[in-house]
Amino acid sequence: MASLMLLMTISACGGPQDPAANQVNRLLVGDYKIDRILKEITHHEQDRNGLV
Repeated sequence: MASLMLLMTISACGGPQDPAANQVNRLLVGDYKIDRILKEITHHEQDRNGLV
Protein backbone atom coordinates (compact mmCIF):
# COMPACT_ATOMS: atom_id res chain seq x y z
CA MET A 1 0.00 0.00 0.00
CA ALA A 2 2.90 2.34 0.71
CA SER A 3 4.22 1.80 -2.82
CA LEU A 4 0.82 2.78 -4.18
CA MET A 5 0.87 6.02 -2.20
CA LEU A 6 4.42 6.76 -3.35
CA LEU A 7 3.48 6.14 -6.98
CA MET A 8 0.45 8.39 -6.66
CA THR A 9 2.59 11.14 -5.14
CA ILE A 10 5.25 10.86 -7.83
CA SER A 11 2.71 10.70 -10.65
CA ALA A 12 1.06 13.90 -9.39
CA CYS A 13 4.21 15.80 -10.41
CA GLY A 14 5.66 16.33 -13.84
CA GLY A 15 4.43 15.99 -17.39
CA PRO A 16 1.48 14.28 -19.05
CA GLN A 17 0.11 11.32 -17.19
CA ASP A 18 -1.05 7.91 -18.37
CA PRO A 19 -4.73 7.22 -18.01
CA ALA A 20 -5.55 5.94 -14.53
CA ALA A 21 -6.47 2.49 -15.89
CA ASN A 22 -2.94 2.06 -17.29
CA GLN A 23 -1.40 3.03 -13.96
CA VAL A 24 -3.66 0.59 -12.11
CA ASN A 25 -2.81 -2.19 -14.57
CA ARG A 26 0.91 -1.61 -14.07
CA LEU A 27 0.45 -1.70 -10.29
CA LEU A 28 -1.48 -4.96 -10.49
CA VAL A 29 1.16 -6.57 -12.70
CA GLY A 30 3.90 -5.36 -10.34
CA ASP A 31 2.04 -6.68 -7.30
CA TYR A 32 1.53 -10.04 -9.03
CA LYS A 33 5.25 -10.29 -9.81
CA ILE A 34 6.22 -9.41 -6.24
CA ASP A 35 3.76 -11.96 -4.85
CA ARG A 36 5.09 -14.67 -7.17
CA ILE A 37 8.70 -13.93 -6.23
CA LEU A 38 7.89 -13.97 -2.51
CA LYS A 39 6.16 -17.34 -2.90
CA GLU A 40 9.20 -18.71 -4.74
CA ILE A 41 11.53 -17.45 -2.01
CA THR A 42 9.32 -18.92 0.71
CA HIS A 43 9.18 -22.28 -1.08
CA HIS A 44 12.94 -22.26 -1.56
CA GLU A 45 13.52 -21.50 2.13
CA GLN A 46 11.13 -24.26 3.16
CA ASP A 47 12.91 -26.72 0.87
CA ARG A 48 16.26 -25.65 2.28
CA ASN A 49 15.02 -26.13 5.84
CA GLY A 50 13.35 -29.46 5.04
CA LEU A 51 9.85 -28.18 5.75
CA VAL A 52 8.33 -29.26 2.43
